[in-house]
Amino acid sequence: RTGADLVRAPASGRVGAPHGAHLRTVTLGDDGSVVIGDALDGRGVHHVALRFPLRPGARARIEPDPALVAREVPEAHSPRYGVLEPAVTVVCEGLVALPRTLRTVLRPATV
Repeated sequence: RTGADLVRAPASGRVGAPHGAHLRTVTLGDDGSVVIGDALDGRGVHHVALRFPLRPGARARIEPDPALVAREVPEAHSPRYGVLEPAVTVVCEGLVALPRTLRTVLRPATV
């Protein structure tokens, strides 16, 4: 695949959560990396788990925020109705004192 598959545009979204608000921003770096910022509002220490499902066959190097630990979880993802394929979801989690903005970088991996 080439960079022609990608559209370069910032994206953001805000949702309410029990601890407060969660604002996610996603930007595409010049090197093909995806930079994800998760701004978490609230107070106190909370368990945070960010999930990044990768498409079947995709490989990426994950650079989690220093407050989190990344692990790969094998799962089955559905690329289309009625079809399941083995894939990986990367889960980044840890205990985080809020408010805090977490930064995760996904970089394309070569085989």
